[in-house]
Amino acid sequence: MTKYYITHTRKDDEGDIIKVKTTHSEFTTGKVIEIIEGERDSFFVEDGTDEIPVNVIQGENKKYIRTVKDGKETNNLDNLPDFW
Repeated sequence: MTKYYITHTRKDDEGDIIKVKTTHSEFTTGKVIEIIEGERDSFFVEDGTDEIPVNVIQGENKKYIRTVKDGKETNNLDNLPDFW
């Protein structure tokens, strides 16, 4: 099982994350969801020495990804730097 560490995100015009950049690769959000749900590999955000897991959440109309709620904004996917 591979651990991927998300370092950057790309958002659409509505602010939804559509792509992520890890330390070595780029993935669409759909691919991240597929990998997490298939339990093949895991995604994390590093916050200092902590690894914060990324989970799949079922929204009203679609699935999305987010880090485990822990009250810290520093490890939220929305707060990661953008990339293009």
